[in-house]
Amino acid sequence: MPNKEDIKKYYKEAELVLKPQSNWRLYKLQLLSGRWINVKKQINTPEQLRKVLIKEAPLNVFSSTSSWLNPLNVEKPSYKDADRILLNNLVFIDIDSHNLNVLNAVLEFFEKKPRYKIWKAKDSGNGYGVYYIDTYSIKEPNLRKRIRKLKLERLMLVMEMAKSGITDFDWRMVIDPFRVSRVMGTLNEGEKICKEITYPLVSIEESPERPEKADEGEEESFRNPTTKYRTSEPTGLGASSTYYYPFIDSQIYGIKGKHCVHIVKRKEYNYNRFIKLLIKLQNVYKLTDFYIFETNRHYVALCLKGVDERRFIKILKAAKASNLNPFVKYVHSWIKTGRSIGNMGDIIEEPPIFKAIVENNEHAQDYHSTPHLNYLNKIGIVTKKYTNLFGIERNPKMLAQVRI
Repeated sequence: MPNKEDIKKYYKEAELVLKPQSNWRLYKLQLLSGRWINVKKQINTPEQLRKVLIKEAPLNVFSSTSSWLNPLNVEKPSYKDADRILLNNLVFIDIDSHNLNVLNAVLEFFEKKPRYKIWKAKDSGNGYGVYYIDTYSIKEPNLRKRIRKLKLERLMLVMEMAKSGITDFDWRMVIDPFRVSRVMGTLNEGEKICKEITYPLVSIEESPERPEKADEGEEESFRNPTTKYRTSEPTGLGASSTYYYPFIDSQIYGIKGKHCVHIVKRKEYNYNRFIKLLIKLQNVYKLTDFYIFETNRHYVALCLKGVDERRFIKILKAAKASNLNPFVKYVHSWIKTGRSIGNMGDIIEEPPIFKAIVENNEHAQDYHSTPHLNYLNKIGIVTKKYTNLFGIERNPKMLAQVRI
């Protein structure tokens, strides 16, 4: 455990680098006791922050990736819309490892994106990270829609990165405007220093951390058979700290604002109760057939009928579904489609298993999702021939990364 006096001594001379528009950002400190506190005043200069750090001697120092009109009230439990007026948001790619291949891939990807201008790259002590300034302003007067619009734009950016094979980063840091990241020049756990780095550090060919080429006949990195996207190369030793799984989105692509009804419940809920719940939802919300899948931990039901966002939220609330909070937060619900594989190539979880169909012939004339119907047919599930279909033929399949 670092000494409080040593931490104070470090901050007397430390070169602190603040994010742009620092006075519109929330600052959070973790004290030696483990307790978290928010800095109760706006920070304009490094010297203002230095005084706070010398007084508190924190283990960790973070500031928000977003700038807010009233940053001191952003995290209040009983917030008003006026306390969450989003001004701007830095795109922060948190690699959280010292894999130079991934870092250079990120730098190369954003070089082709004139919308995003690089601000700083850093080494937090635990891994690399890169900040980008979004040069496009958010033109949405409604405060809640403004945040939702940003989340959706960031989600599209994450999906585009996944298509390019960049998956070994914390995508939640990109999507969620309420996240915080380490202040450069501060201590990580009171010991390592979060510092700025120059970029690019080294070309991919010259990278000293690049794994040796696999023996002939072996895979250099795993490829999930259900997706065409490739993960980054495995790094480190021992059990996986990260796993990947392919998924499709509840959103019906080609039809703005429409979603398939996707219900997720933990297995503790009991399968028979889950069937009864689905029948009740069919009657109350005029839903059609549910296709039921089972994973290691959940029961999953998919109804192909398209509903708008508000109605989907009502259905999720009525079901007390596990995917309610993610949908409210990101305006998307992700449907796992294949096996979960660790970054060492080990299998974490098998693909979902199809169990049954809960039929309901009423409202079969309503519009159903073409891409989700095609997905079910592709994996061998015989569906009804619905009269009215909408959406593009294929829902893009993506690759998600989850830290464990």
